[in-house]
Amino acid sequence: MSSHSSIKRKIFGWLVVFSFVFSGLFALLILAYSWMVEDNIFNRMLAQEAQYLEQQFTEFGIWAEPRFPSMTLYSSWDALPEEIRQQRALTPTRIEFESSAGETLHVREIVLGTNTRVLVADVSSYEVSPDYLPVVVPWIMGAVLVVCVLAGLIAWYLAAQIISPIQYLAARVQQARAGGLLSYDRHFKNDEIGYLASVIESDFNRLQQALKREADFTRDVSHELRTPTAVLKMRVERLLDQHPLSNDDSLALRRSLQHIEQTLDVLLALSRDESFITESAGLLESIETAVINHSGLARVEAFDLKIDVPAGVRVGLNAHLFTLLMNNVLDNALTHGSKNAMSIYLDGETLCFRNPSNELVESDALKPGVRGPSSSGMGQGLHLIRRICDALGWRVAVRQDDGFEVRVELSVARK
Repeated sequence: MSSHSSIKRKIFGWLVVFSFVFSGLFALLILAYSWMVEDNIFNRMLAQEAQYLEQQFTEFGIWAEPRFPSMTLYSSWDALPEEIRQQRALTPTRIEFESSAGETLHVREIVLGTNTRVLVADVSSYEVSPDYLPVVVPWIMGAVLVVCVLAGLIAWYLAAQIISPIQYLAARVQQARAGGLLSYDRHFKNDEIGYLASVIESDFNRLQQALKREADFTRDVSHELRTPTAVLKMRVERLLDQHPLSNDDSLALRRSLQHIEQTLDVLLALSRDESFITESAGLLESIETAVINHSGLARVEAFDLKIDVPAGVRVGLNAHLFTLLMNNVLDNALTHGSKNAMSIYLDGETLCFRNPSNELVESDALKPGVRGPSSSGMGQGLHLIRRICDALGWRVAVRQDDGFEVRVELSVARK
């Protein structure tokens, strides 16, 4: 398994990044809180001094001088320095200002009737945050580093306890996919991962055994049934030459053998992986090839076949499965049609096969075992058509108005 897609690396990275971001934000919040506390202390001192000045003015009718040397009482806003007035004009609710000399000023307006004064405090000499910031920042960075290291240790522990068993399980499954049964050379704990490993082992091995049985069965059927069918077909042809039967009996016998042969071809094709590989092909060319190679049409004296498919239409298909689809559709028309005729045309992105028929079509005609009232078969013909369409990723439906029609919905590309 490639390292860039490792869950272990992702969990380790995300946990460390989360810890770094979270601890960094927490450190910034602490610094912001300390600055806010410091500013509020200055504002509270200014408010207490303003309250004292208000009391003095109320009792004696004159404005007293501030008790703190760092505080100055101005007669109005216009008496303040020009740079402070400019900053206040931009933000009238502002209470903290920076002077060009580097001073930090806190202001408070005092209003008593028609008398207005502005109390200004220079708190530059009382600020401790700028002095201690160079000392605090390394400690904060060290704390963030410690948190990241602890997060890395926790991530390593989680990886050892949770992710490593999962990685081992994935690696064993990947190795077993090449063939053989799944087995472990380590013991899983009796927890959710251990239960998952046990279920995967039993189900994987059961599936592998089922696939092997299916492959053996397909190989045996292909050899044991195809060979006798070919021999039987040759002997029937020789027997008919030596002892001719009526035309109806000969045709029925040949169609029965052809039906057996085509059913075997379809079932064996659907069991092979290569049958599900599709490629772009011309739809009209594929139809014409299947019609020309259909052996049943060669024995019919007159068959009215109309094909209305544009030459530039291409569709993704598997050539072998499409030929089997065409064979089954044509055989159905030859066997159950009221006339030897069929129309093949393209309706949008739906390929339609239409032939005359006097029989009523069952609503579930595509299901296995469903056959018409006059059919002598086992009701598998239309069901095989449906299975072929499912393998090609197409939708199929049947309908009947003044004839029987098989409609196959496929995705086409036009030049």
